[in-house]
Amino acid sequence: MRKTWPVGLGVFVLDRASKLAAQSLLATLPEGSVALVPGVIHLTYAQNTGIAFSMLPLPPWMLALLTLLVLGLAALMIRRWAPRGAWSDALLWALLAGGLGNCADRLLYGYVIDFIELRFVRFAIFNVADIAITCSCAGLALLMLLEGEGHAKDTREG
Repeated sequence: MRKTWPVGLGVFVLDRASKLAAQSLLATLPEGSVALVPGVIHLTYAQNTGIAFSMLPLPPWMLALLTLLVLGLAALMIRRWAPRGAWSDALLWALLAGGLGNCADRLLYGYVIDFIELRFVRFAIFNVADIAITCSCAGLALLMLLEGEGHAKDTREG
């Protein structure tokens, strides 16, 4: 896991930098939004005071504590059951960095800065950390599934 830590650092830095840019640039616009591809992808400043999709509006310190507990549990579970290797380690670092990026927002501001809006599907507004968390979870699940199939083949052949 030592060789893949730069993935986590990169995710964390990209997340923090993009949120600071959104906060300083988008929040000052009259509508708080700018179209990258009109009607498809917009950069829209939002303050998320809850967890996923603004659910569970608890005090920021409680959400930060909950986030840290879930990240710790996820790290333990993944380290125990995820396949070993550079891909799973890199995905784990990205997952942890994404969670820490959103946790830092909660502790610093009392909310998470979101700014990526997909208007063609009217989905929630999200950020780089959310992308890292979602993609990491999907990638780890896929790796576990593929490893499980590999073990099933090995057992039948052996």
